[in-house]
Amino acid sequence: DHWANFLACIKSRQRPIADIEMGHRSSTRCHLANVAYRSQERLGWDVASEQLREGSSEAKKLLNREYRAPWKLSV
Repeated sequence: DHWANFLACIKSRQRPIADIEMGHRSSTRCHLANVAYRSQERLGWDVASEQLREGSSEAKKLLNREYRAPWKLSV
C-alpha cells in the first residue's frame, strides 16, 4: 500500500501517508534510544536544533561516525 500511495502522490503532488519527515522523526527516536542504552545515560534532545542538550561527550560521539578515507559527508 505504501508503494501504491507513493506512486499516486508522485502523479497527484499530494503528501504521502508516510512522508519523509515522519520517517526521520521516528528513526531519530530509535537512534537516540540506542545511544542512551549504550551510554547508560539520560539524554536531553533539542528537537529544533536536532542536537543533544544533555549528555556526556561519550554519548555525543555515538551520534556520529567517522568515515573511512576517502569517504566524507559534505552538507
